[in-house]
Amino acid sequence: MEIQGFDPLSDLPGQSLEIEKQGKFNTILDEALKGTVVNILKSYTGFYDLFSEAIQNALDAVQKMKIAADDKYTPKIWIFIDLSNRTVRVTDNGTGMTEEEFLLCFRPNVSFKRADDLRGNKGVGATFLAYGYNYIQIQSKKDSRQMAAILRGGRLWAEDQTGKVPRPTLEESTFNVIELANETSGTCIEIRLTGGHGEKPKDLGWQNATTADQWFDVLRLTSPLGGIYLDTAPFHTMAILTVTDYASKETTIKSDNTTYYYPHEIQGLKAIDLRELRKAVNSIDGDPQTKFQKLQPKYRMLDCIWDIWSYEELLNDDRPLKGTFSDEQKEMMAKHQVIVYAAFLDSVKTFELFNEKLKLRKNAYVLRGGLQIACDNMPQGELLLIPLKRYTGHQFQTHVIVHFRHGSPDLGRKTIQPELRQLAEELAVSATRALTDYRWLMKPDTGELKDLTPSKELYIWKKQQEDWRAQNPLGLEGIVSNLCYSAVPKQEQDVVALYHELVGASQIKGIHFYATSQNERYDGLIYLSYTSAPSHLYDAANNRLGVRNSMHLPYESEPKVIEYKYDLDYLIADFDNGIKFADQIDLVVCWTASSSYSQKLMLSSFLIDNEGNNRIFFGSTHNAYLVSQSAKPVFEVVILEDLCNYIKDPVSEESRQRVQYSQR
Repeated sequence: MEIQGFDPLSDLPGQSLEIEKQGKFNTILDEALKGTVVNILKSYTGFYDLFSEAIQNALDAVQKMKIAADDKYTPKIWIFIDLSNRTVRVTDNGTGMTEEEFLLCFRPNVSFKRADDLRGNKGVGATFLAYGYNYIQIQSKKDSRQMAAILRGGRLWAEDQTGKVPRPTLEESTFNVIELANETSGTCIEIRLTGGHGEKPKDLGWQNATTADQWFDVLRLTSPLGGIYLDTAPFHTMAILTVTDYASKETTIKSDNTTYYYPHEIQGLKAIDLRELRKAVNSIDGDPQTKFQKLQPKYRMLDCIWDIWSYEELLNDDRPLKGTFSDEQKEMMAKHQVIVYAAFLDSVKTFELFNEKLKLRKNAYVLRGGLQIACDNMPQGELLLIPLKRYTGHQFQTHVIVHFRHGSPDLGRKTIQPELRQLAEELAVSATRALTDYRWLMKPDTGELKDLTPSKELYIWKKQQEDWRAQNPLGLEGIVSNLCYSAVPKQEQDVVALYHELVGASQIKGIHFYATSQNERYDGLIYLSYTSAPSHLYDAANNRLGVRNSMHLPYESEPKVIEYKYDLDYLIADFDNGIKFADQIDLVVCWTASSSYSQKLMLSSFLIDNEGNNRIFFGSTHNAYLVSQSAKPVFEVVILEDLCNYIKDPVSEESRQRVQYSQR
């Protein structure tokens, strides 16, 4: 097959169809395929996703090579970051690519490592790299054959709603990878940021990391370069990282320490593992004060207490983490061979000092308290808040990693399955409690630090909120009057606030709240009160968010159950666990709907054609049907992300809805 002009997303046409039907058939397939690509791009939201996917593929390639090669083989990856030219290049001396792999690697859901026990096999990472940016060059060497090609304008095509931007094809280029000159095989991926068109990041120097030493520590904490090997021997790779700063000054670091930067390894800390500490404490009779006085100095005035728990220990009747886990959660622990790491530090200041030594942008903390979910030896997504109900300050002092074997996200690095996330959160709470039981053996805060820590934590929280708003504006200012909410929601309480503001600003009409306090099962009660005003009814030209025309006005409903979620996926876990019941819910309000919901629910969009003339709740975006009982909808849904996009640009959002949601 020819590389020049090859379309990585091409498919064999329906040869048996007539020409006219074939054209329509291919148009439908093209729209569906583009929708798949767009969904993949939406699932990547982090600053370091670009590095994570490129490094992950490189590590998988050298690990496969190591398994097959002799003892003389040394796995290597070269990472090159050019800040002024906005270029990232990752090269490996791994297995290289066959012709078929080279031509099809950008195609969504195509993976060449499903049978291998490696880091990723979803087949979406290369698609993200190809169509999340507007320049990617791929070069590969295998069995004496060298191949090189460039794909341009991937992001432009993915974001185009007019149909005027053609789907990009490969441009054959000249193979030129100096690092592979003396290697038998390998692959090089180069991404250039064009500065716009939705690319993340737009500026590689945003975090103020300008040297190889800085980037090496940062990538150990935010990408697969820092492998999480809690129950297996680490896979060491020789990593050569070169950074060219804005003044064209080049720095390089070479290291085989390609493992995660665990908090207890911070230089200068007096750290001890919980098992040894517990054994020492239990060997002494008496009250805590007596024990403290008789303990050896190595067990007192600690900076850090840490430990690791295997899934066998977690399932043991005498388990060290005292949590209440359901039978389903125990099955998940065994299935995914869950392993937990946790470290409790004497003060938030320790995290602050570590980040300050990296000399990153102010408050750009890459290591801090929180829950890091990990899958298949690598971190997945951003740190989550540990949901403590008491002593909430310990959330900022504890760093927990919950690792799942074969528990990779549904897409990209955004959506871990809700049942796994819930399990991880409960394990994080239990681990925090286990460590903090011994906080009396840690260094006491000085009076000065006690005075400073709460205000410092408040300052950090304020800055984080300011940064979030600056980087994630809601974009409705000037469109919706009297709307105070200005940032994209981060969690469920933000969803509640935004929905109430949209109601209060009369963007959503006729919704009235009994109360926002939840009962044991559901979040709240509302009732509908539509007057005879035409502004309540659907009108294709002037009021496409209105309710069905057949509704007799004025209308006031009986109490209806409203449920709030950040992600619609999270509701599925509640259904599965018998916490909530679909037929008892009338309206669900969420920010987004990732993908796992499709196991139980089908969504039909109200934002297409005249489908809005079927809605009961003003402003709802979708009807939800149970997959098992699809005759009639069970409740309506407001996906606020879709609604906000529709308010800002109804034409573009309607086009996206056509691709994403099949109509009933």
